[in-house]
Amino acid sequence: MKNQAESVVHLRAARLEDAEAIEAVRVEGWRLAYRGIMSDAFLDGYTADPEHRRRRMIEGSADNVAELVAEDVDSRIVGWIVASPADRDDDLDPSKVGEIDACYVATSFWGCGIGRELMSAALVALADAGYGDVTLWVLRDNVRARAFYESLGFRPDGHEKTHDFAGVVTSVRYRRHAGSPD
Repeated sequence: MKNQAESVVHLRAARLEDAEAIEAVRVEGWRLAYRGIMSDAFLDGYTADPEHRRRRMIEGSADNVAELVAEDVDSRIVGWIVASPADRDDDLDPSKVGEIDACYVATSFWGCGIGRELMSAALVALADAGYGDVTLWVLRDNVRARAFYESLGFRPDGHEKTHDFAGVVTSVRYRRHAGSPD
């Protein structure tokens, strides 16, 4: 897979016309990463919604500190990340704490370093924007993602919440200081 990682030429700001490709990466990631955590029926029926993604991109564009995609040499989107103020959690001050809202990499590129590049860029962007800390939410049973975030210095901060995705799942909030993970 190393050759695939070398084929990623750059990160760039996400654009509205990327919505379909972003959704494809996101849904593919859900279907593989959450298999065994969420019901197969739910995941098999989970579909991309590019129009919804475009609306979210427009609505969030003023608040997002960074919304980036990773492209390969053929200009295919193989990763996506969104970083913004942490305004979804009532116990956090969104003027001081940023959040990684989403981070997905095409499954054929898992383990190639693309997620790390996206996270590094987002963490630096949050630090440059004046955020001292960064949070993210991850499914408690998503062992692979938790190990990835922990390798970047994120740690559980004791907060959890549940969601009903045709069955109850629990998310754990992680936190770390903003800035480069290196």
